[in-house]
Amino acid sequence: MARSLPSIPSAVNQPIALMPALLTTWFSAMIGGRSRPRRGSAGVETAASKDVLPGRDLRKRTVDDFEQLKILGVGSYGSVYLVKDKHTGQYFAKKTIKKARLSVNKTLLKNQMNERDILASISHPAIVKLFYAFHDLENIDLILEFIPGGELFYYLADVRRFNENDTAFYMAEISQALHHLHSIGVVYRDLKPENCLLDKKGHLVLTDFGLSSQEEKCRSILGTPEYSAPEVLMGKEYSYEADWWSFGVMMYDMVVGQVPYPGSDRKKLITSIQKRGANFPNWLSEDAKDIMRKLLQRDPKKRMDVDGSFDKFMNHRFFRKIDWKRLRDSTPPVEPQVGSYIDYGLAALKQHSTSEYVDQSLFRGFSFVAEKSVLEQHYDQI
Repeated sequence: MARSLPSIPSAVNQPIALMPALLTTWFSAMIGGRSRPRRGSAGVETAASKDVLPGRDLRKRTVDDFEQLKILGVGSYGSVYLVKDKHTGQYFAKKTIKKARLSVNKTLLKNQMNERDILASISHPAIVKLFYAFHDLENIDLILEFIPGGELFYYLADVRRFNENDTAFYMAEISQALHHLHSIGVVYRDLKPENCLLDKKGHLVLTDFGLSSQEEKCRSILGTPEYSAPEVLMGKEYSYEADWWSFGVMMYDMVVGQVPYPGSDRKKLITSIQKRGANFPNWLSEDAKDIMRKLLQRDPKKRMDVDGSFDKFMNHRFFRKIDWKRLRDSTPPVEPQVGSYIDYGLAALKQHSTSEYVDQSLFRGFSFVAEKSVLEQHYDQI
């Protein structure tokens, strides 16, 4: 079944200024509550800093140093805003979640703490960067790298499917991000086109770590069912192999135009996966069929051992045209038109407050500032 979306301009051929739907929804998955479309107060740690000058004291920023410009996404638990550093003009994405919601939902609180911890420990070109984490009496805030190209989902929905060469390019970039996460003990658990953003040059950046785990063995049933491995859907113990199943599903989605096992009902998906293997159209190359068959093995022990033999994975013939050493310097298949994204109808922002009691001790140690070298490198790109 092909994706059906609301009528929006082409995400590939039109300027982002003409795509409000793209810009106002691409971060929604980061904050909960999004259904998958068919295709400055008396703060705890946020006193305002009035003396910060461009290029100086980058490690002394507070949440008040970032001006909110536009709502990028709204979910059940919070919002994501486009913000600008008041002193340098640099753009960021700010993810804000109400403490009151977290304090009554221990699972959600744990997920947000995990996301902060994971992002604080990662430095990889294909993974979104965390620069600051703040919290005051009401909110927690993550100041993240702003990726202006939007979700891969919308580009894919516009063309329905990519050719094999373009698919190989983006799957190669995703594989590098996943392999890096696994090498530092992180199971991603929510791979799908909505969580893959394109930077201004069209390179892929993985985002949304709210469901990720730093435990090697997991049992939680979560993620997007259509992309979830059978061991996840069945509530069995799982690990990194589950991410590679999702990787295989995403590869299939990109090159065929739909997921191999459509549907959102967990029990029906389990039955479908158990009864039949993925159906591969005869127009696919044998290389594409071969790698997807190896990734979409129902038994995780028989699934392609990507992490254990990443060199062998990179040398698979499906990736024969990929220059792995120069991948991030190569020209991507899609070049987003991002020149005027800030000019399109800036939404009016309303400030909300809450009088709900929040146990502030739950958030002790949440604040974070990236290393000086990371900050300087990013701010030098202005």
